Amino acid sequence: MSRASKLAVVLSTSLAGSALLGVGLSSAQDVTEVRLDKSAAGDLYVRKRPPNPEAPKLPKILRTRLLKVEKKVDAKREEAIGLLRDFLKSDPTGDGRAEGLFKLAELLWEDSRRKYLVDMESYDRALERCRQDKENCKKPKQEPSLSFKESETLYRTLLTDHPKFRRTDLVLYLVGFASQEDGRREEALQLFAKVVQNYPTSPLYGESWLMIGEHFFSGDKWSEAREAYSQVLSRPDSESYDLALFKTAWCDWKLGDTDSAAKRFKLVLDLAAEAEKSGTERERKRRSQLRDEALDYLVLVFTEDPNIKAGDVFEFLASIGGERYSKSVVVRLAEVFFTQGDYERSVEAYRFLVEDNPSSIKAAAYQRQIVDAYLESLDRKKAMAEIKILVEDYKPGSAWAKENSGHKEAVKRSYESSEVLVRTMAKGFHAEAQALERSQGQVDPQMYEQAADTYGFYLESFSDHERSAEVRFLHAEILFFKLKQLEAAGDEYLTVGKTSPVGKWHKDALLKAMAAFRKARPDSVDTSKRRELLPVDRKFAEATDLYATLFPADPELVGVIYENGQLFYDYADYDEAIKRFGLIVTKYPDHPNAGAAGDRILDALNKGEDYENIEDWARKLRKAKSFQSKDQQARLDRLIVESIGKSGEKYAETGDFVKAAGFYLRVPKEFPNHELAPQSTFNAAVLLEKAKRPEQAADTYLSVVDRYPKHKLALEASFTAGAVYESMAYFERAAESYELSTEKFPKSKKGADALFNAGVLRQALGQNKRAIAHYQEYAKRFRNTKKDAAEVAFRIAVVHEAAGQDGQAEKAYQEYLRKYNDDTHQIEAMAHAGRAAYKLGQYKRANKQLEATLKTFKKLKGDAAKRNRGFAAEARYFQGELLYRQYDKISLDVRPNKLDKALKQKMRLLEKASLIYLDVVEFGDPSWSTAALYRIGSVMEEFATSLRDAPTPNGLSEDDAQMYRDALDNEVITIEEQAISLYTTGYQKAIDLKVYNNYTKKLRSALGRMAASQFPPAKEAKESMRLGDRTPSIEIMREVVRDE
Repeated sequence: MSRASKLAVVLSTSLAGSALLGVGLSSAQDVTEVRLDKSAAGDLYVRKRPPNPEAPKLPKILRTRLLKVEKKVDAKREEAIGLLRDFLKSDPTGDGRAEGLFKLAELLWEDSRRKYLVDMESYDRALERCRQDKENCKKPKQEPSLSFKESETLYRTLLTDHPKFRRTDLVLYLVGFASQEDGRREEALQLFAKVVQNYPTSPLYGESWLMIGEHFFSGDKWSEAREAYSQVLSRPDSESYDLALFKTAWCDWKLGDTDSAAKRFKLVLDLAAEAEKSGTERERKRRSQLRDEALDYLVLVFTEDPNIKAGDVFEFLASIGGERYSKSVVVRLAEVFFTQGDYERSVEAYRFLVEDNPSSIKAAAYQRQIVDAYLESLDRKKAMAEIKILVEDYKPGSAWAKENSGHKEAVKRSYESSEVLVRTMAKGFHAEAQALERSQGQVDPQMYEQAADTYGFYLESFSDHERSAEVRFLHAEILFFKLKQLEAAGDEYLTVGKTSPVGKWHKDALLKAMAAFRKARPDSVDTSKRRELLPVDRKFAEATDLYATLFPADPELVGVIYENGQLFYDYADYDEAIKRFGLIVTKYPDHPNAGAAGDRILDALNKGEDYENIEDWARKLRKAKSFQSKDQQARLDRLIVESIGKSGEKYAETGDFVKAAGFYLRVPKEFPNHELAPQSTFNAAVLLEKAKRPEQAADTYLSVVDRYPKHKLALEASFTAGAVYESMAYFERAAESYELSTEKFPKSKKGADALFNAGVLRQALGQNKRAIAHYQEYAKRFRNTKKDAAEVAFRIAVVHEAAGQDGQAEKAYQEYLRKYNDDTHQIEAMAHAGRAAYKLGQYKRANKQLEATLKTFKKLKGDAAKRNRGFAAEARYFQGELLYRQYDKISLDVRPNKLDKALKQKMRLLEKASLIYLDVVEFGDPSWSTAALYRIGSVMEEFATSLRDAPTPNGLSEDDAQMYRDALDNEVITIEEQAISLYTTGYQKAIDLKVYNNYTKKLRSALGRMAASQFPPAKEAKESMRLGDRTPSIEIMREVVRDE
C-alpha cells in the first residue's frame, strides 16, 4: 500500500471504547472527543495524497491554544496507556483481560499513528525547504515508516488467549493489515480470508474482500482480483462498494472486456454524481476522487483503438446513458492524445468540442489547445492559421464574447490566455531563430521573418495590452538587427517610446530608434539644396525630443540633442533647430556644447531673419557660462543692438513705421554708449517722419545732435530736423535747427545749405534783420564756391524791400545786377529796382530802370520770356503808375478859363496811362492784367467823380451855371460808362483766366457800385484769404528748390 494509504489508515484509527476500561478517571472520555473515525480500518480506498504544503502561519493566540489541546490529548493518551499497562500487569483474567489487551493495542496503534504523522510532517517540511533552497539543503536520509509492531503483538495475544473475543473479526483484520504493512503479504491474505470465511456478517466483510482483491490486483492476477472485487459488489451497502466497482472496471479493461469496463466506469461516475446531490461529505470527497480516476481510465479504454474518434466516443457514451460524461471524457481523451504526442487526434477531439458548441465559454480554451497541438507538432503554418481564428473569433466584442456576456471574468481570462499564447509563440520563434543562428553562425532570414510576422500579428491583435511594449521592442530588434528594415524598425522603437507608463524598454527603444533612423537616412541627401526634412529625419527628431523629455539626466543626451538640432539647421528648419539648441543652452548651460549651441541659435535666427528672437536669445546667452568673456559679452551686445535694428527694418518694410521707430529708439535707451546708438536714433527719426509724425521725428533728429554731437550723422540730423519743421510750417523751429547746423558744422556742405535756409525762413517770418545777416554771411563765405550765391544776393534785396528799406533794396538789386551775369532773376531784379526807386520818389531813375527792364525783356525768347513776363508786366504797370502820378497832380479846382485846359491835360494823360495799362494786359500775366484793368477803371471812376465834384465857377448866371453843370454831367456819364466798360472787361477777363485775387474782388465791388442792375452787390463771405487771393504786388518769399 502507498504512503498515502498508510496515512489514511492512521488518520482513521479510533480511540473508541477506551471508556470501557472501567478505570476511575475521565481521561478516556477526553480522548474520545478528538477521535477521527469509528474504525481503525476506515477509508482504505484512498490511493494517493498530495504533498503537504508549507504549513500556514496561524495567529499566535490560536497556535498557542492548539498546542495546548494537542499536549492535553497526548498527555491523556499517555496516561491511559500507563493505566492499561498497570492493569495488565495485575494479571487480570477473562473478558477484562481481553478488553484491556484490545484497548491498549488500539491506544498504541493511535500513538504510532501520531508519531508517524509528526515524523512525516517534519520530513515533508525538510523536503519543501530543499525545493526552495537547493544550495543550502540538508535532505533527510529516509522517509519515516509506519510500524504497528507492539499493537500487532497485543492483537495476536488476544487471538491466541481469547479466541472467542467479541471483535475477533476486527482483530483479524487489523493483524492482517499490520502484516501487509510489514511485507508479509501471504500471511495477510490468510488473515483477510479468515474474516470473510468465519464472519460473513461482519462490517469488515467487504473491506476484507477488497484487501484480497488488492492482493491479486498488485500481482496482475486480474481474474482473481475481479472475482474478489465482485464479492464486495454483492453487497451494495458496503462502504467500499464504489471502490470495488472502480477496481472491477479496471480488471475488465485489463482482461480486454472494454465494453464492460466502460459501462462500469460509467457507473462509478453515476455514483459520484449522486453523491454530489445527496451524499455525505465523506462520500462526496471519496467518490469525487474515484470519478477523476474513472474518467482517466475510461479514456484509456478508448485510446486503445487508433480508429476511434472523438465523435465515436461521444456516441458510445450516449448509447449507454452516459451523455453527461461524454464531454468530460472527450476532453480527457484530447488531453491524453496530446500527452501521448498524437497531436492530430488531439486536434480532432478539441475541434469536435468546439464545433459541438461554438458558443460555449470553454470553446476558446479548446481552440487554444488546437494551437498548442500544432505548435508541439512543429506545424507552424497550421498553428498560425488556428491562432488567427482564436484571436478573431474569441476576442472581446466577438459574437462568442457577446454570447457569454454573463461570464465577463471568464471572457477576460480567455483573452489574457490568448494574449499569453500568441506572445509566447512569437518569443518562441524568436528564440529558435537565435539558437539556430548561434549553431550555424549565420542569420536564417526565414526564421526571423516568421518570428517578426508573429510579433506583428500580436501587435495587430493586442496593441493596447500592457505587454505590447515588450513585444513591439522585440519586433523592432528583429527588423533592425536581423532583417535590416531600418526605418520600419525605427518606427517600432519610437512607438515603444511613446507608450505609457514609462518602463524598462523606453530608454533602449528610443536610443535604438535614433540609431535606426540615422542609418536609414540616404547617403546621397544634399541638404544644401533640399529645404524640407525627409520623413526619416523628422522621425529621428521626434525620437530625440522624446528621449530628452523622458531621460533628461542621461549624460549622452546633450550630444544627441545637438545632432538633432544640427539636422534641422542643415535643412534650414531654423525654428526646430533653435528648439534643440535652446534646450542645451537653458538646461545644460555648463556642458561643453552649450557655447556651440548658442552660436548655432544666433546663426539660425539670423538666417531666418527672426531678429526679435535673436535679441531674446542674445540676452539669455549673456547669462550663459560659455559667453561670460568680455569679447563674448561685447559680441552679444552688438547682436542685441543689430537685431533690434533689424526688427525695426522688418517692420518698416511692412509699413508699420511707428513700431519700427520704437525698436530703433530702444537702442539709445538701453545702450546709449553703443556705436550704433546714433544711427539707430537717426533711423527712428526717419521712420517717424514716414509715419506722419513730423514733430516727433524732428525732435528725434535733434536728439542725435544733442547726445552725439561729434557723430557724422549729427549734421544731417540737425539739417533734416529743420526741413521737417519747415514742412510743418514751424518756421521758427526750422530756422533754429538750420542755425544749429550752421553753428555746429560751419564748413560742411550742409552747413552752407542750412545757412541759406535759415535766411529764407527768417525772411518768411519777417525777421528781416536776421534773414539779411544770414544771406550776407552766406554771400561772403560762399560767393566763389556756391552756385546759389547769386540767389542769396538777390534775396538780400528782396528782404530789404520787404522790410521797407527801399533804398537798401534798390542798392542791393543794383549790386546783384552788377555782380552776377545771371538771367535767373535779371528781369525781376531790374523791375524791382525800378519799383524801389519809384517808392523812393526817384521817378526819373525809376522810369529809366523800368525802360531798361522792358528793353531787356524784349530780347528774351522762349521759356525765359515766358518765365519773366510777369516781371515785365509789373515794370510796365509801374510805368503806368508814373503817368498816373502826373495825371493825379493836375487839379480841376481852377478858374473856369483854365478848366478846359486842365481837363484836356488830364484826359491826355489818362489816355496815355490807359494805353500803358492796357499794354500790361498784353503781357498775358493774369494777376497784373487784372490789376491793370482795375487801375484803368478806377482812374476813370475817380476822374468822373472829380468832375462831378468840381465847383461851379463864380460869376456865372444861374442859367450859365446850369448849362455848366449839365455839360459836366454829360462828360461824367461818358467817363463813367468808360469806367464800367473797363471794369466789366477786367472782371470778365479775371473770370476767364481764373484769377481770384484782391483785384478781382475790387472789380466786382466797383461793378456792383456803378452797374448795380447788371451786377447786384454780392454779400461777401467772411473767409480767410485763399492762396489765389493774395495781392500780386511785392513778393516776400519765393520757394527755392534746393539740392539735398
